[in-house]
Amino acid sequence: RKMPAPMIPTRSVGIAGLVIAIMFYQDQVTSSQSMWLIALLLCVKMIVGPTGTIMMYWIMGNYPAMVRIMSEHPEDPRAQWLGCGAIGWGNGDEKKLASIALTGGLDVIVDAMNRHRIYHGVQQEGCNAIKSLALDKNVNDIILSAGGAEAVLNAMKYGALGSHHQAIQLSGCGALVHLAVSHKNKDGIVAAGGIDAVLECMKKSGANTRVLDNCCSVLINLSAGHVKNQALIAEAGAIDVLIRTIMAHPTQVMLLSKCCWALTNISELLENRRRIVSARGVEALVTAMQTHPTHWP
Repeated sequence: RKMPAPMIPTRSVGIAGLVIAIMFYQDQVTSSQSMWLIALLLCVKMIVGPTGTIMMYWIMGNYPAMVRIMSEHPEDPRAQWLGCGAIGWGNGDEKKLASIALTGGLDVIVDAMNRHRIYHGVQQEGCNAIKSLALDKNVNDIILSAGGAEAVLNAMKYGALGSHHQAIQLSGCGALVHLAVSHKNKDGIVAAGGIDAVLECMKKSGANTRVLDNCCSVLINLSAGHVKNQALIAEAGAIDVLIRTIMAHPTQVMLLSKCCWALTNISELLENRRRIVSARGVEALVTAMQTHPTHWP
């Protein structure tokens, strides 16, 4: 049995807060001084307890220990937020990603996202963590079986109801882009409702071209070399959404390129070509080409 990781005591933070309140009440500190002391107290609170321990292990590069702290404090949303964020900042280091997966990090992330659905920070950083882990091919292959795709799609679904929805959509689609690189993951993402989630995201994203760009990338990866998905994506209404995106953002060159790429994949099916033509897709594409005659990706 492993010994629990050393924790920095939190009782002293509460005592310090009480002292500040008493001093302010007795006019021993001014309002301005009190505010500075409270700000300092909040900073101290961030570095004590599980969050401080996670931060310490992240700085040390000890990811297995960091995952262990997360697993020991599953009900602490701040610990889960910071831990998922640290994993998401892994920058594709294969050794670190492998060590996280081998020590149960994937299950911890999925559990955190399922447990703390109302905490947007946990949802966003959870998506970023899955996105980072998916960079490792061996880990990518087991993310779906661990419930990773469902966790990401749930984050996108519930996140759409809050004020931080576009940040969650951006991170969620980023995770799906990486997951859909694996051919066997394409079916799983689609079965979990991935196509509808991405198209709904595109409809609600408005002028946020970064989110739209990621959505297009998901459709590109899901449809690449996959005839069944090409049909399902078209049947879900993607052709109309992509064409409207092209017409709504005529100056966004990279976004236009992604839309055209997605339509290229979808148009491998004869029926989809007819759908593109009937949706006035040819006119939209010609206009985009005329607007940017010298652009080459």
